[in-house]
Amino acid sequence: MAYPSAPLRSGQRMHDMMPVAEHDEMSRQLFLQSFLQDIGVHREPGNQTVWTKSVQPKFRKEHGREPKNSAEMRKAMLQDPYVQVWSSLKRIAKEMQYESVGPMVERQLPDLIAKARKYRDSNRKLGSLMLDPSVQAPRYNSEIAIHAKPGGYHTDLTEDDVFAGAEFDRTLYMLQWGGYGEWCDNMGESLADWAKANLPDLKPRKILDMGCTIGSSTLPWVDAYPNADVHAIDVAAPCLRYGHARAEALGKKVHFSQQNAEGTKFEDGSFDLIVSHILLHELSLKAIHKIFAECHRLLKPGGVMLHMDLPPKKDLSAVGHFGYDWNTHYQAEPFITTLTELDRAAVAVKGGFDPKNTFETYVPSTVPGRTNEKRHMFGARK
Repeated sequence: MAYPSAPLRSGQRMHDMMPVAEHDEMSRQLFLQSFLQDIGVHREPGNQTVWTKSVQPKFRKEHGREPKNSAEMRKAMLQDPYVQVWSSLKRIAKEMQYESVGPMVERQLPDLIAKARKYRDSNRKLGSLMLDPSVQAPRYNSEIAIHAKPGGYHTDLTEDDVFAGAEFDRTLYMLQWGGYGEWCDNMGESLADWAKANLPDLKPRKILDMGCTIGSSTLPWVDAYPNADVHAIDVAAPCLRYGHARAEALGKKVHFSQQNAEGTKFEDGSFDLIVSHILLHELSLKAIHKIFAECHRLLKPGGVMLHMDLPPKKDLSAVGHFGYDWNTHYQAEPFITTLTELDRAAVAVKGGFDPKNTFETYVPSTVPGRTNEKRHMFGARK
């Protein structure tokens, strides 16, 4: 994507709204980025060896069978010292993300807020920002610090706050040590590339991104379908303020609004295409049902919904599913296990979609050097 700017030393690209790290801040963040990569690349694969050579044989000997559910698998794995160390390191790294980025953002927060206000109030802005104070974060977000992030993503620290959005812009890149791309837009970019290649008859004039956070995955849709009006919704005002200013700084026209995807204010049949990027695993089971039904209501006849998220359990090894289930219990991701075990097609059908018009696949990453990585996508056409 042709965004004008220069790179940070970390590999992430700069833009006008990005908080700037001083030497010691960047050093701390680069260490953590390497630490996260070491855990993911070198430590986590060892869990498979532990399972195959130790935990699984021991479990079979004691019970005469395989673990019957994720709880049994988790309990057995976490009795092993290697897995305990991996677990501790991963949780510590998660907390360090916010400890290494939060102070940097806080130091610059007044200036970031002033910039966001300037973009919001500009007579030359491309898109729009509509906030609704009556929209509250749902209980499945507000009663737990999602991702172990203090205060979550929806908490305002001050008037016109953008802290959560600015922090997310940096921590998201660090989390996958660049795996989301230098603009943190790879999920949107790869899904948009897939849609153009596999749904050539789809010529959307109006697109909705549900649960957009700061809109990093929204912006590729602006480039993929330049004739479309692109809308992005979220319940988190600090992220929307930052996301709108970020999009304006990058010259991308997006209409951001504070809405709950379970029930929006858009009229029936408003959109040709509805997308989400790692939203579903943040939802309660009841919310997923409501959102799929809302997608059906909002889509025009022939319209399509595409949801990129975690793979289903049927596609995972026992240890692979254990890794996701671990996040449910120790990384403040309470619905990951629910999503991996959910029949998404059945939920879509209950929401109004024809079972013959549901589909799923794996979408390859477009990040150079990581194109072998694929993310699951579930979709349906109205």
